[in-house]
Amino acid sequence: MESRELKPRPAQKQMIAAVAKTLGAIRADEKGQRLGESHLVAVEAGTGTGKTIAYLLASLPIAKRHGLKLVVSTATVALQEQLIDKDLPEVSKACGFEFSLYPS
Repeated sequence: MESRELKPRPAQKQMIAAVAKTLGAIRADEKGQRLGESHLVAVEAGTGTGKTIAYLLASLPIAKRHGLKLVVSTATVALQEQLIDKDLPEVSKACGFEFSLYPS
């Protein structure tokens, strides 16, 4: 992530913690059906605050650990391109995460 000179910020760390806490609280039965109530976290912050990197750093390790697919949805093509062309490759390189963008 040095390529964009990203530096961790307290608010970004709070976002990572909030997303990880929410995802970590989800429980499922032996068939994979969710148990309990719904889990929701909303993060609102201005452009350039590191939201994308924060939620990727929180969700990718959890999905990988549990052998789950992670679906990331965006509102714009520009953000989709940012995810595919910049954010995901940088997170993979910086953190050693291996994943497929398009599962077979």
